[in-house]
Amino acid sequence: MIRYIIRMTKYERLPLPEEFVTRFKRYNAITYRQLMNLFNDYDDEDGRYISYSFDAVGVISENLLDYIDFESRTCDFNNAEFIKFLIELRKATGPQKIKKGDIGDVHYGLETQKEQEEYALHYLFADAQSAEFSLFIPYAREEVFTHFIPYKDEKGSLSFLSYRSFCINESSENKELAWEFIKFLTTRDSIQNVSNETFPVNKKTYQQQVPAVLTNLIERTRLQVAVEGETADIVNNAMRFFEQYKDMTMAQDIPVDVVVYEILHETLKRYYKGELSAPQAASEIQNKVSLYLME
Repeated sequence: MIRYIIRMTKYERLPLPEEFVTRFKRYNAITYRQLMNLFNDYDDEDGRYISYSFDAVGVISENLLDYIDFESRTCDFNNAEFIKFLIELRKATGPQKIKKGDIGDVHYGLETQKEQEEYALHYLFADAQSAEFSLFIPYAREEVFTHFIPYKDEKGSLSFLSYRSFCINESSENKELAWEFIKFLTTRDSIQNVSNETFPVNKKTYQQQVPAVLTNLIERTRLQVAVEGETADIVNNAMRFFEQYKDMTMAQDIPVDVVVYEILHETLKRYYKGELSAPQAASEIQNKVSLYLME
C-alpha cells in the first residue's frame, strides 16, 4: 500500500484558489515538510489547516530514523531544525484537534455530519492509502477525491506499507530454505485467496493481481452507486497512474517503538496545550528518549 496526500472535495464548501491547487499539483511525490511549506507560503489561509488525519506524533514517528540512531543508541531532537519543525506542525494543526487532544490519533473517516462540515470549513487535505482503491473510481454523482499525490519520506522514498512483511533471523541455520519459502509466499498461488486490496511485493504478481482487484471493486461499487466509464478504461487509467512510481525507491514503514511513541505523544500533547514551548518540548523529548536508549 502506498500512502497518498489528496485533496478531498466531497464535503468542500470553500473552493481553494487555483494558484494553491496548481502549486500542489506540481509535485510528483510530496513529503510532510513540503506540504507544510505549501501551507506556510499560503497567504490566505482563511481559517484552514492541513488535514484532519494530520498529526504531529505520526509525522515525527514516520521519519523517526532522521532523529534516532538505534544502532549507536543516540538521538538528536534538541536542535533548531526540530524546534522549527514543531512550530510549523502546530500552526498546521486545526484548533479542534488540539482541543480534543487528537494530536496522536489518525482519523481516516468522518463519522458525523458535524465533523463533515467542520472538515469542509477547516481542512485542505486528507490522507489515504492505495488499498482504498476507491480513490480511482470516477463516481457519476460527485467528485470525491482529486489530485492525489504519493507521500514520500524525508529521504525521498515512497512510503510502502506491505500487507505481509517477512524476515529471516540472522542466527538462522537455514537461510537459503527460509528465502525460498519467502519467495513462495510472494507468488500468485500463495496470495490468490487473500482478499485485502493491496500491492503484492512481487512485481509480476502485482501486474496480474492489481487489475483483477480493481475490476472486482469497480463492479461491486456499481451495485451501490453510479460509476462513469467502462471498467477496463478505469482499470487502465489506474494502472498508468501506478506505473509512474514503480521504479521509484520505496521504503517499508518501520514499526514505531512503543516507548518512543508514548514519549512523543505525552510531551507533544502538553506542547499543543501550551504547557511547554517548542524548545522545552524538544529538550524534554531529547532527555526522555536518550534515557530510554541508554537502558
